[in-house]
Formats: sequence, structure tokens, C-alpha cells
Amino acid sequence: MDKDFHIENRRKLAANLEDGDLMLFFSGESVRKTADENYPFFTNRNFLYLTGIQQERTALLLQRRHSELSASLFAL
Repeated sequence: MDKDFHIENRRKLAANLEDGDLMLFFSGESVRKTADENYPFFTNRNFLYLTGIQQERTALLLQRRHSELSASLFAL
């Protein structure tokens, strides 16, 4: 998918936010299967829908200020 798809998804979400609202989305992390093995990682669907990123331990912070949407991405 191209980046415009995910940008539009964030824009649609922002239309429902009020000034000063914050939303935080986390991509998730793989779950331990045994002491030396993890289950396969699957990105949180909401995070993927808004960003298109399939990376563990990544967060998206959306903030609406003065009718503008600010998006910050954090690799944890």
C-alpha cells in the first residue's frame, strides 16, 4: 500500500478528535513461547492501519492542536 492510504486514515481519525486530544498506538511485541523462543510477531491492526509499519515496539502519538494534527513516531 502506498503512504497516502495511511495518511488518509489518520486524517479521518483526526476529524473525530477535539482540540487537545491525544491518542497513543503501540505496534506490540512478540510473546515468549519458551525461554529461548518467541511466537511470530504480528503488528497491532490499528497501528498498522494508521502507519503501514510492521515493526515491533514502535509507537504512534497523534495530537490535535488548533485544528491541526500532529503525528510523532517512536521506535522503542
